[in-house]
Amino acid sequence: MLRLSLFLLSLMLGGLACSPLQQANQQAKKNQITVLYPSVKFDSLQAKAALAYGNTNIEGLVFTRPRTQFGYKAPLAGKIIGSGVRVILYPVTPHLEAWHKLRAKRENRRTRVYLDDAAGRYCLVTTTDNYGRYKFERLKPGRYFLHAIINWGETKSYDAYQGSGYSQYGTTDYYTKQSYTVSKSERVERFIDIEKKGGTMEINLK
Repeated sequence: MLRLSLFLLSLMLGGLACSPLQQANQQAKKNQITVLYPSVKFDSLQAKAALAYGNTNIEGLVFTRPRTQFGYKAPLAGKIIGSGVRVILYPVTPHLEAWHKLRAKRENRRTRVYLDDAAGRYCLVTTTDNYGRYKFERLKPGRYFLHAIINWGETKSYDAYQGSGYSQYGTTDYYTKQSYTVSKSERVERFIDIEKKGGTMEINLK
């Protein structure tokens, strides 16, 4: 009995020793996000040269499709059009290639992999129209990386309990359909190569 009392006392003292601030600090440490950057340095002169004017245009559609319960995009499902979406075009540099490989290897819920701040400034940006169309003009031959994030809401429903009724035959439960919206977000990206001068290339981002 004495051992049990001492054990309970130690638990109480331990709880008192851990203040609300300490608990918050522990929770923050548990949820802390790790930020990584590629080890390859960014060359601004190389990126600037890659973005010099050319005479080739690219245009296309930004869209995605809903995913199945197994995480795959349903190929026969309707398109989710990315209207009003910001599309970014980066010149492919060794720094960006290193970032892309590091992101594929290390990124997860607790780890973020970012480009160098300067690399984020050497790019071209446009916004899709109401139909999800985008366009970049006057590009020179080279390799580029396209990036966009599509946000949308997915409507779901559930049976909401409304009460029960009683009769000589027993109890009947009543339900009605209630709708709610789940916010979704998807990153759509691809590398592209412009090999010839002039003309317009159709590049869909999906």
